[in-house]
Amino acid sequence: VDSGSVAAVGGWLLSSGLVDPVVLRAYSWAFSELVECDERAVSSIITEQYGLPTSLVPADDAWPLRDYPAHGPDRDEPFIGAFQALIERCLAIAQTEGMRVMLGGDRGDLVVGTTGLDYLWLLRRRRLQRLVQEIREHSAGTGESVPTILGRYLLARAVQTARSRSVPQWGRWLTERRHRDVSEDPPWPSWISGDVATEAGLWQRLEEAAPRPPVTGSRGLRYGLVFTGMHMRGAVWSNRTYARFGLVFADPFSDRRLTELVMAMPQAVITRPGDGEKRLARSALTSLVPERGRQALGKRLPRPLYDKGLLQSETVTVQQLLTNMRSETAGLVSGGQLRRHYTAALGGAPLRPEFWRALTTEMWLRDHFA
Repeated sequence: VDSGSVAAVGGWLLSSGLVDPVVLRAYSWAFSELVECDERAVSSIITEQYGLPTSLVPADDAWPLRDYPAHGPDRDEPFIGAFQALIERCLAIAQTEGMRVMLGGDRGDLVVGTTGLDYLWLLRRRRLQRLVQEIREHSAGTGESVPTILGRYLLARAVQTARSRSVPQWGRWLTERRHRDVSEDPPWPSWISGDVATEAGLWQRLEEAAPRPPVTGSRGLRYGLVFTGMHMRGAVWSNRTYARFGLVFADPFSDRRLTELVMAMPQAVITRPGDGEKRLARSALTSLVPERGRQALGKRLPRPLYDKGLLQSETVTVQQLLTNMRSETAGLVSGGQLRRHYTAALGGAPLRPEFWRALTTEMWLRDHFA
């Protein structure tokens, strides 16, 4: 939805003669093996609509840690994205084709995506005053009646949740809730020891880094997403990465005027609670994208490529990074915990997102601090 809207608006502006003519070219990751990651069936509808020339970027073999230690972190900091190899392959192609600015939809999920607002969650937490406030704003902003909102976004969600678990699963869930420790778990993985967290003041650092919304309710949730520190770091990383290929990184969804717009309207106009459909963004594309393409717009994360790299193609590289770890010698992480987590993931257990951060930190120490 996000990158598609950027391409559609760019194509429409050019075809309408509303901007000076420029060379506008589309770039699309081409997955032939991992077809569940491929979006060309949808992106081609937009590029053909506006006659945009397209460069396909072979993606099946551009997994994380491909050609290690190439595509590693800069000296500035250990932060890099998991798909650095794939992104740099795309940028290299754009550079050879004479491109100067790369437009993307990086902040689109945060600006026009779901905020995580859930009326059922508010009811469970007995935050009734907040629930009433949100429903009133929802009704005023969309014209939906209060009974309709209660039935569609509260009762229907409750029924859907109830049906998602079997009787034994509900039994286990109730038992776990009865014996659950009321203390809040730390928001970092087990391989970061409590001593390190205390010494580094992680709780305080996380609290200080969190955005301070000037508004409450669903607008506050949107504000927190738009200004999340992780994405700010990601934008800096993108600027550095693109600059190495002589390109300027530009994200239309980071335009301040767009942020002002979405913060000024009821959030239920942008997307409904518990709904990731990006209703407003889809509606805005009605006259810009052929209907069959607009209905097919979605989001496909190349998670299979991530798993292919870390759990199949580069297991030896991962094991090497987890052996004689400099981050462990420095007392930053527990290497044993990391290795056990990775072994479990190889056996089918979920791989935590923070695992990639542990790897990039180790890469950073090895690459830049002998």
